[in-house]
Amino acid sequence: MSSEISILHVEDDPSMRDLTKTFLERANEQFTVETAPSADEGLGKLDDDSPDCIVSDYDMPGTDGLEFLKTVRKQRPDLPFILFTGKGSEEVASDAIAAGVTDYLQKKPGAEQYELLANRIHNAVDARREARRADKQERFTTQALDALEDVFYVLNTDGSLRRWNHRLPEVTGYPESELAEIQVTELFPEDERELIAEAIETTLTDGEVTVEADFLTAGGERHAYELTGARLTDRDGNTTGLVGIGRDLTDRRQQERRFQALVEESKDNISVIDADGVFQYQSPAVERVLGYEPEETIGDTVWEYVHPDDRERLESTLEEWVATPGPAGPVEYRARHADGSWRWMQANGNNQLHNPAVEGYIVNSRDITERKERQRKLEQIETVFEHAYDALFLVDVGEEFTAERVNPAWEELTGLTAEQARGQTAQDIFDQQAGELVEDKYHECVQRREPLRYEETIRPNGEQRHFVAQLAPIIVDGTVEYIAGSTRDITGRKERKQEL
Repeated sequence: MSSEISILHVEDDPSMRDLTKTFLERANEQFTVETAPSADEGLGKLDDDSPDCIVSDYDMPGTDGLEFLKTVRKQRPDLPFILFTGKGSEEVASDAIAAGVTDYLQKKPGAEQYELLANRIHNAVDARREARRADKQERFTTQALDALEDVFYVLNTDGSLRRWNHRLPEVTGYPESELAEIQVTELFPEDERELIAEAIETTLTDGEVTVEADFLTAGGERHAYELTGARLTDRDGNTTGLVGIGRDLTDRRQQERRFQALVEESKDNISVIDADGVFQYQSPAVERVLGYEPEETIGDTVWEYVHPDDRERLESTLEEWVATPGPAGPVEYRARHADGSWRWMQANGNNQLHNPAVEGYIVNSRDITERKERQRKLEQIETVFEHAYDALFLVDVGEEFTAERVNPAWEELTGLTAEQARGQTAQDIFDQQAGELVEDKYHECVQRREPLRYEETIRPNGEQRHFVAQLAPIIVDGTVEYIAGSTRDITGRKERKQEL
């Protein structure tokens, strides 16, 4: 044991208290001994300190050691309690055992008695902690097993049930009391009992077996299950039984049918290609995505449908998929449509060469042509936004019309970087008069739900400047979420007009 052990020693003789404390702490460096001169004071320390073990004298004024033990047992039934007394008799020992004493030790002359007492304390505390750990582990195991949706069971070598979770009585309809008395083969139809008996024998001999069989309920119904058993052994390697898991095949088969329906009806195309890139399977979606009948592509290679400029990149990706079991990707490429056009596709692969049911790559392909076109347009807009001569900005309508984004020309206009401007209102950025004007125009734009143009005079850097601004509402799901705007400095034009 590596943790500290706290001991409460109750003894009315002061010299005996001190002597016992000294010897015990010297005998084991893990011991910390607290003393009390009477049982009443000992009970007070029990409430406060909760020791790991109590060592008590028997013959004490007031409450004796036996009554003290009985009181402790009402509060702490499992707390180690050692009666260490100079009054030894069979009657005292018998009463102490009846009251639940952990150990009984008679005082004797010499230091050896303290070594013996130290060993008894160590063993008692160790046993209690081990019992608590085992109890905690048992509760955890029971809760974990009962949380399983699968049937869990443990069999003895003779085929009788040793343990099970709540799912076994739920599935079979047999109460707990009956399950404890029957052989596991009785839970299956007569035509499958020989199969189950052979599976148990094979598991006990070879280590692990999986079979499919029907549980037969108490009411005569059959439920298909996949049963996997594994041999249990003790520390010496001797077979002590088997542990089994039963998984309901009804749910799995429903999932398989559901998955098949998803594959068949998915807008994405699901393909299976072998290691050479030859199509082994195409879902019906290939007709919706690329215009081909699934059967006409079987036996063709991927490369017959890939744009020449994308083949090298796709070949490199497939090489990575070969070296990566399981999911991999994505990769983007252009595929030839049946009408001769090229469609942008995004594909994710799953290396299932090792899976006997597939022996190839499962490829999920999605048409992203429209997304690519939107991306191209957004890139064009981004280029215009970043290089525009006018100051461009985007305002989050929200409650206060805060700046969401600005371009470099706007930064030059106000002297604020995009990061500094984000979250600022018009009055934060400009003087109060100009800020109020701008915010009024924001409100007008939201109310009218149409673009508007206005001129303003502001002092962004302390110098009076004239600007013409345009605002346009951005409507999302019927609500004006943002306002896009542009501002152009017309100070020079105003000054020339004044001169003219």
